[in-house]
Amino acid sequence: MKMNLILRDIDSHIVDKIDNLAKQKKISRNEFLKQKVDEFAFEKEANEQEYNYQKLQKEIIENIRLHTPQKMPKETRPKRAS
Repeated sequence: MKMNLILRDIDSHIVDKIDNLAKQKKISRNEFLKQKVDEFAFEKEANEQEYNYQKLQKEIIENIRLHTPQKMPKETRPKRAS
């Protein structure tokens, strides 16, 4: 179900700024504001998802590091028997 939001008493310079931003994106003021309201509504979830993604990346990198055999420097390698 879709609903309407009405904003009152917005300064004209703010409305002008919003109109310019919408114009740069080649969308209407209404569409621009709908996108911003959507972003605002899901900001917390997006931030949590980003945090969890970065945490997972660190865990994967650490596991790869722990389970990847390290090459020994040439000087410390055992010599082959001839």
